[in-house]
Amino acid sequence: MVNNEVLNVLERVKPLLGIQEDDFSQDNALALLIKNVMRMIILKIPKAGYIPEELEWIVDEATMKRYNKLGSEGLTTETNEGVQFIYNKDGLLDEYIPFIEDYLDEHPDLRTKGKFRMM
Repeated sequence: MVNNEVLNVLERVKPLLGIQEDDFSQDNALALLIKNVMRMIILKIPKAGYIPEELEWIVDEATMKRYNKLGSEGLTTETNEGVQFIYNKDGLLDEYIPFIEDYLDEHPDLRTKGKFRMM
């Protein structure tokens, strides 16, 4: 069963990925990726227990990033039809950490013990 939050993200990312609204062939894979991304973000702000509206865009962006890398796990570069893709070897959320930190700075009640740092 897919909850409303996942369905909302699914509706937002499918057109951005070039998937037709009535094409349901990728929905299960996308729903799983969405849930995983949501769990990752909630781990960064566990006191909230949910994704704040101001950070929902990160779910969309990270889901699309992960979807586009399906089948290319472990690769750093890939060429497809003359287009070269260069994949970041960092974690899926690394580029979004500054935005999460900014949000936590604005909502210190949601911060756990100090700032988290990626090493």
